Amino acid sequence: MEQFKFPFEKIPQLSKRDIAYQGNPDLFRDFFQFPSSLDSFSKAITLKSKQHINRSILVKELKNDYATIENSNLVAENINRLSSEQCFTICTAHQPSLLTGPLYYIIKICSAIKASRLLKIEYPEYDFVPIFVHGSEDHDFKEINHLQLFNKKLEWDSDQEGPTGRMNLNGLEDVIEQLYTIIGEGEHAGNLKSYIQSSLGKSKSYGEFMFRFVHHLFGNTGLVQVQMDKPSFKNLFIPIMEEEIVSQSSIQLVEHAQNQLEKLGFSAQAFARPINLFYLGDGGRSRIVEHNGKYSTIDEKNHWSQKEILHLLHEHPEHFSPNVILRPLFQELILPNLTYIGGGGEIAYWLERKSVFEKHNISFPILTRRDSVLLLDQKTKNQFENLGFELEDIFLSPDDLIKGFVQQSDLGEHISVEDQRIKLKQIFDDLAEQASVLDVGYAKSILAEGSRQSKALDNIENRLRKIVKQREEQHLRKLSSIKQRFFPGQSLQERKENFIPFYLKMGPGFIEELIEQINPFDRNFKVLIY
Repeated sequence: MEQFKFPFEKIPQLSKRDIAYQGNPDLFRDFFQFPSSLDSFSKAITLKSKQHINRSILVKELKNDYATIENSNLVAENINRLSSEQCFTICTAHQPSLLTGPLYYIIKICSAIKASRLLKIEYPEYDFVPIFVHGSEDHDFKEINHLQLFNKKLEWDSDQEGPTGRMNLNGLEDVIEQLYTIIGEGEHAGNLKSYIQSSLGKSKSYGEFMFRFVHHLFGNTGLVQVQMDKPSFKNLFIPIMEEEIVSQSSIQLVEHAQNQLEKLGFSAQAFARPINLFYLGDGGRSRIVEHNGKYSTIDEKNHWSQKEILHLLHEHPEHFSPNVILRPLFQELILPNLTYIGGGGEIAYWLERKSVFEKHNISFPILTRRDSVLLLDQKTKNQFENLGFELEDIFLSPDDLIKGFVQQSDLGEHISVEDQRIKLKQIFDDLAEQASVLDVGYAKSILAEGSRQSKALDNIENRLRKIVKQREEQHLRKLSSIKQRFFPGQSLQERKENFIPFYLKMGPGFIEELIEQINPFDRNFKVLIY
């Protein structure tokens, strides 16, 4: 692959906060512990080493999860390394999107793997294990039940409720059959089908299916996957959940941080509640609320006194689930983690959490922005440049691209009426000056007439532009096709397209090539030409 880099401020599809965090991280200095750079990790290691991590429970649970997973020797080595105080994790996370969902799911994992490799070079005396946390307790099924593939939307239809990782696989095979029809019978399609069939045949839940599928894609890199929905992990989290139920301090801390960020011009990213926990029961996941010392789920199906809910928490912590406010805390309590690698939206809500970490004496990780990537084939790059554009122009809006093409086309010189506009203005300015000696009011009328005539020239210019567009229709269609293909719905490719089209072209080597090309400590947007 050939790589081209662009500063985030050159990418209009990114948010203002995302651009600011990459281009001017000091603006957020009060909201993170250490900046995202290789040099910061010596301090992060020192800080994290002071936090007790129950490595024995972590390693035991990971070994249980991988007990029936084939071809996991590299993963097993990394799991064993986690027993050592000299080993740390490099973590990213995502909900179990259908067959990984948007491309950035894959890019996040590749970013964590690459960061681990770079850190091992920089700090050879330590080990660094890439971790992917499955957000399998989330219950927003509509966020994860679809994927975009070759301009087609594949969607898993199910009326199941509750944590998506616990859902059964009913109806999933129908979506898989649609996928098989689309991807055809090529060699790489065959590999992909075998991964999917193997994962389906050995899984009892959707969470297990995605665990196995991701392992097929990344197992040979040593990526370790973590399922947080475990009684032993929840048991370690009891003190923080109890504090949340009794004292409800998170909301004040998060809202204060949000208020400070708003002073910098950035709106709140996540909505904090008095109690940022869900109750898991009867297949559902329902928010816990408190009123006058009485607790219940928001659906009114469960009611407790404070004594009763705390007893339940200590007896069955697995029935409780953190929401987006406390989930980062839960993750960093369990893992010997140094950095969280996430997208712009994730970094935004992590920036609101530092004071919550401080309250509970948990090390706040370095916040590293995952790589952002646009994958462009060489043929399309050539076509785009043959239309008269530079590669960086591909980020322009469709209207600006068309305007730019029309202006630089052979007929473009016949469009502009700027010279005539200047001459027309001079004529009316001279007439108004001449008339002002006799009648100031009439001079103003002359200037107003000049303004109307200038607008008439605008209409003429627009008509000329339409004529050029009609003559260049074939080229403009090609330009529009290029733009839509790589910016579906004017969004970044990584937010819409699935990884499968690229896997079909490049095979398993696509993953390793992507890891090779990216670097999450390099604060640039990458365009990769294949």
